[in-house]
Amino acid sequence: MSADLEAKKRRGEHAARILKDSLVNEALTGMRETIYHNIRTSHFKDAEEREELYRMLKATDAFERQFKDAINGGKKAESKLKELLNKLR
Repeated sequence: MSADLEAKKRRGEHAARILKDSLVNEALTGMRETIYHNIRTSHFKDAEEREELYRMLKATDAFERQFKDAINGGKKAESKLKELLNKLR
């Protein structure tokens, strides 16, 4: 059990490092800015293009959420490990 918790903790720490990386942040920000720009400048009759852009935006959000979920899982695992350690003392 503690090995699983330790693995989740490390996974969360890795995800945090990735999301803090400036290149990753630039990429996510750039993607969102491009998508929003394309939505704002799309022709009013081009609903299909806007729908595709919306799906791209949701996919970008889901990609980032995967990392945030791993971070939260790592924090929970770390808390559980500390709790288990305190019980052993």
